Amino acid sequence: MRTFEYNDLIGVKWHAGGRSTAEGFDCWGIMLECARRLGVEIPDVQGYDEDWEEQNPRLILDYMARPPWVEVTSPHQPGDLFVIKWPKCAVPTHLVMVVDRTRYIHAHKERCVETGRISRLAPFIFAAVRHEALVC
Repeated sequence: MRTFEYNDLIGVKWHAGGRSTAEGFDCWGIMLECARRLGVEIPDVQGYDEDWEEQNPRLILDYMARPPWVEVTSPHQPGDLFVIKWPKCAVPTHLVMVVDRTRYIHAHKERCVETGRISRLAPFIFAAVRHEALVC
């Protein structure tokens, strides 16, 4: 199982469109950085900015429904992405990445980059996907 170092990312501020530790990360930006640390280059998503939820609410679903992403079930491994659907939202609007068997990392819009326990997030996981480069 691959692993990656992420502790230096904890506490980096949230920033719409953010793609670096200097400017901050949004939830897709932190996925790009963590994937890079796993040795996987994934393209940025066109149209992913602060207003994407209003302009194209299916953006995440449409992107994750095609290669290089494959749907997976447990056990999850570092690098798997969980597509999150919060109860107040009509469609999934957030992404988190698995960092080990029990934890995930994400960029929280109202706080910063942080980790959490997968068990607490489980009710909100809409789908789980893995980049084809990480499929064993």
